[in-house]
Amino acid sequence: MSEGIFIRLLGAVSAVHGSRPIDLGPAQQRTVLAILASAAAHPLPMDQLVAGI
Repeated sequence: MSEGIFIRLLGAVSAVHGSRPIDLGPAQQRTVLAILASAAAHPLPMDQLVAGI
């Protein structure tokens, strides 16, 4: 695996840097990451982010 950061959104939200897992924090923080990652390269209005949480 290359040395980038990979975010996994299917199943439990997780991330790895290279082969090392990254602690993503509590459930609400992982939810925000998942919403932002799924909308990558697109602006995301704050109200849409809040509605997703």
